[in-house]
Amino acid sequence: MASSTDRIMTPDLSVVILTYNVRDMVLDCVDSVMQASDGLGVEIIVSDNCSMDGTVDAVRQRYPDIVMIENKENRGYAAGNNRGIEVSHGRHVLILNPDTIVDKDALRMTLDYAESHPECGVVGCRVLNRDGSVQQSWFAKWSLLQALWNGLGLHGVAPMVRIDGQRKFSGEPPDRAVQIDRLLGCFLWMRRDVINRVGMFDEDFFLYGEEEDLCQRVRDAGLEVHYYPGANIVHYGGQSTKHVKEWARVEANVSKVIWMKKHRGAMVVLVFRTMWSFFLLLRVLLRLPLWFAGRYHRNIINAEIKSVGRIWVV
Repeated sequence: MASSTDRIMTPDLSVVILTYNVRDMVLDCVDSVMQASDGLGVEIIVSDNCSMDGTVDAVRQRYPDIVMIENKENRGYAAGNNRGIEVSHGRHVLILNPDTIVDKDALRMTLDYAESHPECGVVGCRVLNRDGSVQQSWFAKWSLLQALWNGLGLHGVAPMVRIDGQRKFSGEPPDRAVQIDRLLGCFLWMRRDVINRVGMFDEDFFLYGEEEDLCQRVRDAGLEVHYYPGANIVHYGGQSTKHVKEWARVEANVSKVIWMKKHRGAMVVLVFRTMWSFFLLLRVLLRLPLWFAGRYHRNIINAEIKSVGRIWVV
């Protein structure tokens, strides 16, 4: 792999990987990026959010030539990734989760796609579960209708998405490159000129919502968000938050309000807060009989109750 120090020219790609207590997974992730980098100029930047499992030492020991950033405090997903973007030099930037394995052809194929579609501001690839099934990574933008659909649990039966501008109620993965509203944040590919135009992640988002905000700003700038199934990664999902599920669930609810306040009017925000509080309390009532069934259910109940309070003060 050609690194930024080995090349006179600007690297083709900067891969930014944010880590938080996922030592073994990030080592495998970096291995896969290196194997997928043949023939490309790629710099790898690992930004660590105060891991306590030896991630920093392990990465430095195995990969002494890649850029390692030790953030002095954990300011969340957006801020941690921004520190990596700030020191990157590539013509393209890939935000990649550490709990992913990149297919050997994924970087080359996405690079070719991004360069041949100047109308596209951000590209996502096909995301696979560990069993090889397709993980949904294409979504409709957040709205009151989307909130109502999700709050009623209908997204589990017929996910509401928009493909090439048409609303669809299906979880079937697109079999071709399509225009969508927003992408899952585990693989976000952008050209440097797009970042310069729309900016980096909004650090008001601590966890969740930042990729949706970025996709919204890309669309507001007159560019498109594309799902490109020609390139594949495997995404294990939720590894950095698996030990703090209650807290992560609260942040997921809070991020929705932050997004609404930023992109919608005050009346919409009020309606959303009221609607979402109702659904959160309904979930608490429905799950309350399971309180003594185990910690899992108690954590969810506690998270939903805390969320009701947080979404009215954020």
